[in-house]
Amino acid sequence: DNPTGNCVVGALILNGFAPPNPCNPPGGGNPLPPIPASPPCSEYILNLQANTNFIDRMKFLNTQTVLDAPNEVGYTIRDITQYNSNSYIAGTGTVTSPTINWYFLGGTKVAGLIHSHYSGLNSIFSPDDVILMAKLFLANFAKDTNNLFFAMTSKDSPPFLMKVGNASSFRTFCEKIVGADGNDAKKEKDFKDKFKGKVDTDDYYTNEKEFLKIIKALGAENGLILYRGDENFNKWTQRKVDAYDDVSNIECGVDQ
Repeated sequence: DNPTGNCVVGALILNGFAPPNPCNPPGGGNPLPPIPASPPCSEYILNLQANTNFIDRMKFLNTQTVLDAPNEVGYTIRDITQYNSNSYIAGTGTVTSPTINWYFLGGTKVAGLIHSHYSGLNSIFSPDDVILMAKLFLANFAKDTNNLFFAMTSKDSPPFLMKVGNASSFRTFCEKIVGADGNDAKKEKDFKDKFKGKVDTDDYYTNEKEFLKIIKALGAENGLILYRGDENFNKWTQRKVDAYDDVSNIECGVDQ
């Protein structure tokens, strides 16, 4: 509100944009340049949001029948653009075991993995999920090293997806948790120990926050990006934890 008509220093910012400033800077000259818009959305996430093959398989993994099963169910995705037995390869786990019998032949390239956590398992990714993603990355199984992803459904939470953000930062993180050759048992154990008693509560929001805090503490918050989805799997939002341990929600899956 400016009843005097005098120039106002600063402007209210709405949705990342500032209204035009009618005042020229002191001494004349052109008005100050506009504040730049927010970064564009991650193109890969936007494509997933519109990919019916991916959405249909995620919806299947989120059905009550799958989530009530006594084992995990999932798919290895080799080609995200088409759905057939060669591009979406089904996998099932052993009864009452929190794993899936994944098979990766030499030279195989993987776009991503999707799976269910059956009743009673974590509502967020387990350390074994992250370790598997790291091993695939280091062993050159990633079809696109900038966008390798792992998605999950759970009976007790919204769906989640984790994706490579910055490939260089993610590689450093991988070597930190599984070793440069991907087979350092001690580093794996140390990584798993960080999760004990932290991401297996009945509150998925707490589990999400603790997961993010662990990744941030390891210096990988820009290397491994976490997204939370909706029940239709056509909207993903980036999740981050700030300096006060509050979780922020960044619309449209913006990689930062």
